[in-house]
Amino acid sequence: VPDLPSVDPASLAYVIFTSGSTGQPKGVMVEHGAALNTILDLHRRWQVGPDDRVLGLSALNFDLSVYDLFGLPGVGGALVLPDEAERRDPSAWAALITRHRVTLWNTVPALAAMLAEHGLPADHPLRLFLLSGDWIPLELVPRLRALAPDAALVSLGGATEAAIWSIFHPIGELDPAWSSVPYGQPLANQTMQVVNSRGQPCPDWVVGEIEIGGIGLARGYFGDPARTNERFRTDPQTGERRYRTGDLGRFRENGLIEFLGREDFQVKVQGHRIELGEIEAQLLQHPAVRQAVAAALPAPGQPHSKTLHAFVVPNEAGGGTDKAIQVLERPGRRRLDGRPRLQLAERSPSAEFARRRSVRSFADTPVPRSAFDSLLGRLAGEEGGLVRHRYPSAGSLYPVQAHLLVKPGRVEGIDGGAYYHDPVDHALVRLAPDVPPLSVGHPPTARSLGEAAFLLLLVADLAVLRPTYGDAGRDFCLLEAGYLGQLLMTDLPDTLGLLPVGGLQVAGLADTLALHDDQVLVHALAGGVPDASSRPGSLAADLQRHLARHLPDYMVPRRITLLPSLPLSANGKVDRQALRPPVEPLPEAGGAETASIRTLVGEILGSDAIGDHANLFDLGATSLHLVRLQRRLAELHGERAPAVVDLFRLPTVADIARHLAEAPASAAAADGNARAQRRLEARRRALPQDRSAR
Repeated sequence: VPDLPSVDPASLAYVIFTSGSTGQPKGVMVEHGAALNTILDLHRRWQVGPDDRVLGLSALNFDLSVYDLFGLPGVGGALVLPDEAERRDPSAWAALITRHRVTLWNTVPALAAMLAEHGLPADHPLRLFLLSGDWIPLELVPRLRALAPDAALVSLGGATEAAIWSIFHPIGELDPAWSSVPYGQPLANQTMQVVNSRGQPCPDWVVGEIEIGGIGLARGYFGDPARTNERFRTDPQTGERRYRTGDLGRFRENGLIEFLGREDFQVKVQGHRIELGEIEAQLLQHPAVRQAVAAALPAPGQPHSKTLHAFVVPNEAGGGTDKAIQVLERPGRRRLDGRPRLQLAERSPSAEFARRRSVRSFADTPVPRSAFDSLLGRLAGEEGGLVRHRYPSAGSLYPVQAHLLVKPGRVEGIDGGAYYHDPVDHALVRLAPDVPPLSVGHPPTARSLGEAAFLLLLVADLAVLRPTYGDAGRDFCLLEAGYLGQLLMTDLPDTLGLLPVGGLQVAGLADTLALHDDQVLVHALAGGVPDASSRPGSLAADLQRHLARHLPDYMVPRRITLLPSLPLSANGKVDRQALRPPVEPLPEAGGAETASIRTLVGEILGSDAIGDHANLFDLGATSLHLVRLQRRLAELHGERAPAVVDLFRLPTVADIARHLAEAPASAAAADGNARAQRRLEARRRALPQDRSAR
């Protein structure tokens, strides 16, 4: 075996990025000597050697993966990596642990809780649990002891700026007076201090900021000396260089440090330290956002577990008034306070609201001919006896006529130009070869109009209604145009979107469409293929996609709430304590099985207001909740129950109920067998490289 090259301990080992309050991630520079000190100390304390294996569940942008990648291989051990489909599946973890004889568990507490909820076979080889990155709930400790009675449980902590971990605490007997597992004591060659605002040591039980010193400290932030000087300081009394963590803590008896939270707007969610300011900065880059505040709020029934939420005040460009704020304030609602009220039992389910949607951003992709024909097919009448359409009309005369302006190359199989849609023959009659100039005063609508593939013009022939309705004919035509537009915009396929256009000006409209004096434009809708960034139902969904393009998944809020304004404290600052998501709507009716699932979900989430179409993650559900839900569903429905990984794509009560209704036992079993076969094949492919398991 050739000698390994010598490496200067002070040379750079890696740069790992962590969240930044300015909107840009911070690159933490860690040297070889710093990382090696932590790994060697860990191996000495728990006798880690070539017979050990660790299951790699941490993403590479999370510093727990540094130990997975370099710790075990460095002493001849092995890293067992699940495939992507197995990363959130505790049943797959259990199989990997048993098959590959995994001895070390190194994750955040939430994943260990998922494993404990699922269970392990009695002969599993786990001997050491390394838990870090977040609070360790006291109730998790006895569950892990029941899962692995002979395994050591260790709490670890620190900061990305200090080489994986800096502090540890072997979890022994739990003190009834504890509210959480202690943070612990420093690892070898590292120091942990609790200091006041002047940098002086705090006495026992006095809360202060935790500072880390010693060999484990990072060199600083990559390319950011100002931030480095701000967060890394030198103690004037001792000359020791320390990292100011921003974590609050206090010394308890026997030199143990207790972690108490943050002093700033940085939070810890699922083991990741997150600067809320980075989320807010990305939200403010979206043109529809005027103000934004991010918050980490408690998950249901888990006071130490947090989920990310964002609160946004929209800002719609154009005009002297803020239209979005007006909409949120519901100006059309009558305020009749003090009068008797009778509460009604049911609302339309959430899915019904999504069926009618406006699309404001169109792709340059040509509209499929089938979708275009289907759209106009809704306007075709049924002939024979009385004429019938899918929308009402005064006197059944149907004076509102559909005309189209199609841009060249934007609808498959249709040349650019102006057309009339004949509702009897369901055919397009070509009127002109060119699309005339279009204009609209509202800048965002003008932008959408420029992106659209075609424009649907609803023209009223007032002469048709005049003999019967006189001057009231125009009003009836406006009503008919509204009925017609509602029909067209409901239940559109994903390949087609429509946007109502107000204030449209078409140059030479009468000549282009060959109109007479009694034919007037009453409404218009722009159409095309929705752009990938176009919202499917709300600005909140658009903002989540915007954040997903710029931030890692763990930093994207599960829920975004739109507000007319942010709450302010007495001194005029944003009152973050007053920010709470709106109360969920009352449960919907549904069938007996849906009601049963709703009740089950409510028990697991600790809520009695679970809507059938409410996203469970929006309600605070975590991976652990999904494991518990899957186990209960399996008890009630056997093979029909979805697997844990399936629940991530079935995040509502209605989705789960539909899955159970559509998956008979045989189909569910086949689906489960197929997943098992895929996992088996993946493991077989990896087996030739796994000689130590033979």
